Amino acid sequence: VSLLATRYGCDGVLNSAFVHDACCVCAGMGTGTGTGVDCAGCNGGGSDSTRDSCDVCGGNDESCLGCDFIPFSNTSHSTSCGECVSSTGVENGTLKAEETFPAESFVDCHGVCYGAALVDDCGVCSGGESGHVYNSDIDCSGVCFGSASIDDCGDCSLPDQRNENMDCTGVCGGPFRSDACGVCQLPAEDGSVVDHRDCSGTCFGSAGRDLCGVCYGGSTGLPSNTTLDTCGVCGGDGLSCIGCDGIENSGKVIDSCEVCGGNDCGCYKVLSLSPTRGPTSGGTEITITGAGFFLNDSTYTDYNPNSPNCGAPKTFPNGEQVQGTCRFISDSQQFTARAVIASQSSVTCVSPMVVDLQ
Repeated sequence: VSLLATRYGCDGVLNSAFVHDACCVCAGMGTGTGTGVDCAGCNGGGSDSTRDSCDVCGGNDESCLGCDFIPFSNTSHSTSCGECVSSTGVENGTLKAEETFPAESFVDCHGVCYGAALVDDCGVCSGGESGHVYNSDIDCSGVCFGSASIDDCGDCSLPDQRNENMDCTGVCGGPFRSDACGVCQLPAEDGSVVDHRDCSGTCFGSAGRDLCGVCYGGSTGLPSNTTLDTCGVCGGDGLSCIGCDGIENSGKVIDSCEVCGGNDCGCYKVLSLSPTRGPTSGGTEITITGAGFFLNDSTYTDYNPNSPNCGAPKTFPNGEQVQGTCRFISDSQQFTARAVIASQSSVTCVSPMVVDLQ
C-alpha cells in the first residue's frame, strides 16, 4: 500500500505548487538579502504596495477610468447634456445618440438636450421647442422666403399678379374687364375695351386731335392746328398754295402755253393722244390734250358750244391757221370722228368706222 500526499497551493488550486514568497506574496518573487528579506514594494518604502491597472503605485484603479469605467478610454461627461463622450467629441460606442442628431452633439438646433428641433429646407431651426413650423418659409411656388401666395381665386401668384384671374365684378374667371380708368365693362369680340382716356392720357379728359392729328386742349394747354400752315397743309411751309403770280391762294398756274394764269389759248399744241390706234369697228374713245382748241361746227357736229374754248382758229405770224381734226390716218384709210366733249385744252372723240380713201 502506498500513500499519495495531496496539497493545495496558496492560490487555492490543488497541487498548483504556488506558495507565498518571503514578502507574503502568492507565487511572488520576493527574495532575501543576507539574513533579511527585501519586501520594499513599488514605492521603495518598505511596504507591500503594488501598481494598479492605471499603472499607479498603490493606486485604486480609478485615476485612468473614463466615464464608461474603462481604463484609458479617454471618455468624459460633456458640458452640454452630460453624455459620456470621448475627448474628440465622438460618442462612445456603448452610448448611442438619437439617429436624428449628429454624432457630435446631443443638443438640437434650438439648444435643447435631446430636443426634437431640426433645420428645415430653408435653413431655419424648426419644430421641437423652437416655435417655428418646419418649412413654413417656403411659399406656394416652392421658393424659400418667396412672396407668392394663394390668392382669392386659388391661384399661386406674386403680389403684383394677385387675383389676376378675377374680373372687375369680383368673379373668378369672369368676362368683365376694366380699362385704364377703372371702368368695368364687357369687352368686344376682339377682347378690346373702351378706353376712357383722352389723347393726352387723362381719364375722362377733354383733349382732342386737330386736323393734323395733334393732341390739343384739355390738360395739354395747346391750341388746335398749330402745325397747319396758311395753305392748309399739316407741317407745310406756307408755299404750296402760292400761285405763279406770287400771291397766296390766287390759284394761278402756268398753262400749256407757258403763260401764268393762262387759259391754254395762247398757242396751239397737241401734248398727248390716247389711244394712238383703235379697231376698225369704231367706237373707240380718243382723248387729245394740248392747247388752242376751238369751235368748228362744220367738223365737230356734237361740239358743246357752252364748253370753254379758244373761240377761233389760232393765227400764226405767217397768216396760216391751224385746225385740229379728231381722226386716225393710215396709208390707205382714214376716218373722222365727231367731238362730243371739248375745251381749249382737251377734246374727246368717238371714232367712227374706217372708210377707204377716195
